[in-house]
Amino acid sequence: MIFLETLKIFGNGKIKMTKNYFWDSNIFIAHLNQENAYREYLEIIKTILEDKDSMVFTSSLVFAEATPKKLEQSEWDSFRDFFNSFRQLITLINPSPEIWIKAGQLKDFPYKKNNSSGRILSTGDAIMLATALEFEPTYNDKLAAFHTFDDGKGRNSERKGKCIPILSYQEWVQDDDNPPDLVKDVIAMNRCTPSLYTNSLFD
Repeated sequence: MIFLETLKIFGNGKIKMTKNYFWDSNIFIAHLNQENAYREYLEIIKTILEDKDSMVFTSSLVFAEATPKKLEQSEWDSFRDFFNSFRQLITLINPSPEIWIKAGQLKDFPYKKNNSSGRILSTGDAIMLATALEFEPTYNDKLAAFHTFDDGKGRNSERKGKCIPILSYQEWVQDDDNPPDLVKDVIAMNRCTPSLYTNSLFD
């Protein structure tokens, strides 16, 4: 389906739609710190922020995750300072009751891979994913991608073991557990590291 409010017609006759990206907190943290570990993605992140045909969305949870301590390498004192300077480029989505409910349902699912012991989905990840799932019904539009660096290498304070990673979320869902539609929707979501999405209909 093509939503007319996002269409743009250019002088060369090409039709393009606005590219909507949802960013996990770690994308902002990497960008603000200019983290060397993600140097291959930093230019892509900058390009998306500067692209007039792209829109970036995130959960207001980012204020609790991109803390000043996590931005010690940044020229910005806080994420708030950055957001206030670039708020025209970033749209915050505040958790609604429906988002909280979906986050709880995602956390409640029994995640496991093969015969390994079960793992949990962190509360922050559940909120981010639930918020991204609410994008389409809220804005009547499509997301090009959910960008994240969450590959499961970081430790989570909610328990001693690792939480399941967003990038390989599908590997922790077994068909035998009869996953609900909500979990299937996360699996179907384009979850990836930052990349540029080409959406010209007539290239």
